[in-house]
Amino acid sequence: MQPDLVLAAVRESTGSGEVVVTGTLDRRLVLIEHETGGAWTAADLSGQPHNTRTWPDWVEKEMVFDNPHGWLSQVRITSEGRFRLTRPRILLASLYHPENFPLPRFPLAISDLARAARATLLGQVELLDM
Repeated sequence: MQPDLVLAAVRESTGSGEVVVTGTLDRRLVLIEHETGGAWTAADLSGQPHNTRTWPDWVEKEMVFDNPHGWLSQVRITSEGRFRLTRPRILLASLYHPENFPLPRFPLAISDLARAARATLLGQVELLDM
């Protein structure tokens, strides 16, 4: 489940405001804003309840779930929470192909960096393998 493909599918299906796809592969989280400054829907695509997720400390003050015991819930997100979910936008690039980049390089382990950023809901992360 690549986050950018999930994001495109949700945007196409809902036509709503902001859509955030975050979290790790095994606990992908989709947040859909109904209208700017309004209610959101949170879906844990693993099917596990929201209260079983290890949330970053900032979530307690910035996000309130109507149904924390379910995988699908309405959620109220403050403007600070909205900002934290959507910023920064991080692009991690790997210069992997020796035919394009023949000099020796250190392995960057960008997938590990992306997982760490997504696990802490640190903005939007995109991977690029050049």
